Formats: sequence, structure tokens, C-alpha cells
Amino acid sequence: MKVGEGPEMLGAQQADRLCRLASHRAAVLKLGSEAVLARRHKHVKAGQVCGVLSVPGVVLEILPKIDIDGEDGRATLIHMLDVAYDLRISAEGLAGFGSQSIDLLEVIILSFARRLTATLRYGLPRRYRTEQDDLAVLRGALDVKRQFTRHAVRPDRLACRFDELTHDTPLNRVVAAAVRLLARRTGLAATYTMLNDALDQMEGVGISPDPLRERVMLDRTNSAWHGLYRMARFLLGGVSQSARIGSDEGFALLFPMNDLFENYTAKLFRRAYGRRVRAQARGKAVTSCGKFALRPDIVVDLPDETLIVDTKWKRLDLNDEKAGVSQSDVYQMLAYGHAYGSREKPARLMLLYPAKEGQETYVLRDWKVEGSGFALQVGTLGLHSRQHLCKELISLES
Repeated sequence: MKVGEGPEMLGAQQADRLCRLASHRAAVLKLGSEAVLARRHKHVKAGQVCGVLSVPGVVLEILPKIDIDGEDGRATLIHMLDVAYDLRISAEGLAGFGSQSIDLLEVIILSFARRLTATLRYGLPRRYRTEQDDLAVLRGALDVKRQFTRHAVRPDRLACRFDELTHDTPLNRVVAAAVRLLARRTGLAATYTMLNDALDQMEGVGISPDPLRERVMLDRTNSAWHGLYRMARFLLGGVSQSARIGSDEGFALLFPMNDLFENYTAKLFRRAYGRRVRAQARGKAVTSCGKFALRPDIVVDLPDETLIVDTKWKRLDLNDEKAGVSQSDVYQMLAYGHAYGSREKPARLMLLYPAKEGQETYVLRDWKVEGSGFALQVGTLGLHSRQHLCKELISLES
């Protein structure tokens, strides 16, 4: 994005704030200092990440860069985040707004506000908490030690210990912390009203000094809040990871595209193949003594073969006979094939790339590896409607 004085440009001070925030976030992600944003004299350049950076006065969206531009890029990113992290923002966050009305951050905040409003209709989850109090009549059990020390000369006061149902639980404190954060961040009056109404309904829930360290218990009694809790932690992470940089307070939700594409693909394979899918599979190595550990992105245990998938967020060159596939990536796949394949269940190797705009999910190249019998396939994965993706993934079976 250009830096200058024009209406469509970033101001120099804004660009500096964004780059400081980006550098801090890059350190958290264990990336290079300019892996998120690189500051140049008259522009800032985004790296292979996507998401949103927010500092006072400006919100910067970073969208996928593989032949996807403008609103299509935003819709693609929303869809990928929705699938990879179960945020439910594709359907909920955009409903009722025009295509250019709100940016990515507002989409996510609006989705959270709507989801919380719907969940609050069923009431706040409660837990029993042990309380101590000095009462005129016995409630619960008598704290004998405290009674005969503190109230030895006060027979009119009873040291009581009792359990009381309360809304002030770790789960509710985490969600309330996210609500307070997002109420400060949103620029939409309707979203702000929803969040404030939610806080009114959560009266009595305490303020947590460190929400991400709360010891939350998820079980059947609060199952309606599980997704909301995960989303709250997801959003609070943007603050804890970028909290303050000098005098600037910032907010960042950033995802390396390689990681996002891998998580997105793994979730779709799980929908298609269920428990037969292992993501980031461990336990195999190049050598028999365990040296040089192997960790393929996805391993699918099919009845007659083992499908090994490695995802690559790169452009393919369809005019090249090798489709632009890196030789080092092929060598890596061969190592996976030897480690995971067997005579009974031979390996099928698949390098999976994002489809360009207008492309679908299909196999571009289908080769046999010389001397091994492995199938080596190069495929593309469409980044469109989830209703069709699972069918297309299943159709990749030979």
C-alpha cells in the first residue's frame, strides 16, 4: 500500500505504527521482522500472511495473493478462516451488509456479537463456588476452626462454609473480556449496541486480570458455549500477542498463509474421511534409528492405500510440464512414501496447491515414481463453497 498524503494512502505515522505492530506480531509467529509488513520509502509491502492489523485511525486488511483480488479475496479469506477455525463468520458475519460495507475485522466482531446474542437467550452457564461468611444462622457447614478462633466470644455469629451457584465463572470471564475488547474496537453502532446489551446481561461476571490463563472447564453443562469460548480466545489472542508497542495500542489477527491453507485442507479432509485422517503425523523418520523425523501435513489411512498430502501455498505454472513443482518438494514426498508406504498398502503421494480464481479441485498431474510404484499427484484445491469441497476431495481418489 502506498504511503503519502492522498485519501487512498497511508500516512507516514500510520505506516510506522502498523509496521511496529507487524514486527511485534512477526516475532510472536516466529517469523522474520519484515515477514508481515516491510516498510519502504513510499509504500508498505505485505508478506505471505493474511488477516488484519489495527492501530488508532486505520485498519489494514491483508488478503490472499494468489490471483484473488478485492472483495473476492476477502470472501475467500473469510471462508478459509471459517472452515479452519470454525468461526461461523461466512454466513453470520456478512448477512445484511453490502459487499463493500465492512472490513474483515468488523465482519469477525459482528459475527461474535450475533453468536453471543443468540447464545445468551439460553442463559449464562453457572457453577457452584465455595463461599465463606459469618452469619446469624447456619448455612451449609460450620467452619469449626474459624468458629473457635475468630468467634470464640461471639456465639451470635456462625462461621459458615457453603456452595453457591454463581455466574462469575472462568468461562464467562473469558467471554466477557472478549466483549469488552470488541466493544472498544467496533465502529458499527449496531454491533456496539449488541455487545453492550450482552455486557448488561452478564452483570455479576468479574473482570479477569489475564483471560487467556483462566482455567476453563468445558463439559456437557456448557456445551452451547464451547464454540463461543474458542472464538473469544481466538480474538483475545490478538491483544495479548500485540498488546502495547511503545505508546501505540494495537490489535492483530494474522495467519501465515502456509499454515492457514494447511489447517483449512486438513479440516476438509477430516470432513471427507473422518477419523482416518491424521494431521501433522508423527512417528516416522528417514533413518531406522529415528534420525531426521518426518511430519507430513496430512496422512489418510484408506483401505487399499495410504494417501499422503503435503500442502503448498504457491502458484503453479500450468504451462510447464512439471507444473512448476519444486524438485525439493518431490524429494520430500519420496521420503514420506518410503516411510509410510508398504507392499500391503502402497503410498499415494499428493502435492496440493490452492486453485486459482475460476479453477476447481482436480488432479493436474498423475505420475508414477520410477522404481517404487508410488503414485505422485499434483492437485489443486478450490477455495469456494464448502458444500462442494468434500465431494471434490473424495473425487481425488484414484
